[in-house]
Amino acid sequence: MIAPGNINAALVDRIEVALQYTSSSGWMVNNSMVVLPGAQPQYWKLRLTDKIQNSYNYTTTCYLKDGTSFKNGPVTSSAAAVIINDPFVGAINLMFQPAFSPSVAMAIVEVSYRDNANNYGFQTSFQMPATATQPMLIHIPLIDRTQNQFQYRITTLSSTNQQSQGAYITATDTLVLVGTTS
Repeated sequence: MIAPGNINAALVDRIEVALQYTSSSGWMVNNSMVVLPGAQPQYWKLRLTDKIQNSYNYTTTCYLKDGTSFKNGPVTSSAAAVIINDPFVGAINLMFQPAFSPSVAMAIVEVSYRDNANNYGFQTSFQMPATATQPMLIHIPLIDRTQNQFQYRITTLSSTNQQSQGAYITATDTLVLVGTTS
């Protein structure tokens, strides 16, 4: 059985699973399956007469919605079921807390994350009106937990429509006050 496990449906398009069994005599069979977030389990049935060799190999390729892909494996297993997870092992959970001065009418926040070693990036932006009282939460999935730096930039618009754009700031602190450009 091949079943979806922890798969971020907002980022992951599909995970392709390539299965391979080779008997001790050299006989080989391959199969592939596409695992979608939230999909039902799929089955790969083999009738084995080989008592010596009962393990198989599988390789996964995770395709994100932006076209990026991550390959993992091959993994050797003799388990009757394999749970397929996305490559994300952690996350940065950011909190953008409103802290506006009276002259600010709105802020635009741009967030950027890049993990060059894994050819992975994440970008988003949002508007926060000066009347906001609740923080904006942003979840950035990580492939490498040690790569926890992100960048953000705040652009404010005053009540007289004056725009002030700050520089990109590199940070690891997950609490960001929004209300000024610096």
